[in-house]
Formats: sequence, structure tokens, C-alpha cells
Amino acid sequence: MVTTLFKSVDIKKLVGSSAVPGLNRNDLYSQKVAVPKNEDEQKQIAEIISAVDEKISINKKLKNKLTLLKKGLMQDLLSGSVIIRFL
Repeated sequence: MVTTLFKSVDIKKLVGSSAVPGLNRNDLYSQKVAVPKNEDEQKQIAEIISAVDEKISINKKLKNKLTLLKKGLMQDLLSGSVIIRFL
């Protein structure tokens, strides 16, 4: 399913029931696509998308660092090199 800001297009309904599913130009030709009215609006949208992409990249890097930290801590716990004493 492809989702836009305004509506969703269920591609599975457009594919048909052939043995090898596929789309052609006529399948999507009737679908309306929202296009920004002017260049300023396009630039604003691009800036927002770029900021979101950057945030996603930062979060992926943080997740990878935390995953490595967790692996290291689990290794320390399981090897017995770190002992946790409960109160």
C-alpha cells in the first residue's frame, strides 16, 4: 500500500490476478498525485524531509552504539567478570 498525505492507493487491487503480478502505466494513470504549487513550497517540503532523514540517520547510529554496548555488557555479565549484587 502506498500512502500519501491525502489518500492511500492499494496497489494489490491494481495488480490483477495474473501468475506474475505487475503494474503498467495504465494501472496508475488514473491516480491523482498532489504536487506543490510553487518552488518555495517544494523547498520547504524538501527541507522538512531532509531534517527527518537526518534525524533517522542519527537515531540509527545511536541504536547501533546502544546495541554494541548491550552486547558488551551482556558478555561481561555472562562471563562473570561483572557481578551484580542486589540490595
